[in-house]
Amino acid sequence: MPQFVYNCLIEYWKRNTQIIEYFLTDYIIDVLWQRDELFRSELEAIPFNQPNLYFFQHDNCMLTYDRDKWNSIKEDTTFFKTSWKLRMQDEVDGKTTFMGALLNGIIVDTD
Repeated sequence: MPQFVYNCLIEYWKRNTQIIEYFLTDYIIDVLWQRDELFRSELEAIPFNQPNLYFFQHDNCMLTYDRDKWNSIKEDTTFFKTSWKLRMQDEVDGKTTFMGALLNGIIVDTD
């Protein structure tokens, strides 16, 4: 799969100087998914994981930080997606939020 994506992108950039779509790589992977049975079956064999991937993209990030809750969240999720597009505060009512804990180094990989 990496070689296929690489080859497609190399061919694209040989002919273009600007990216036409933010999700171009995703579209290339989708083409591979549709055309390669082995690739599709290998991806389908991967069990569901990262159930809290988007924790920091919802109102959760503005909840008061709680170490026990954080430990529970990270038990089954090791990767978290954030966004610069969301309005986030370090504190709400004088209490550190989950986002504040992340931004200020309270939440670290060894936490």
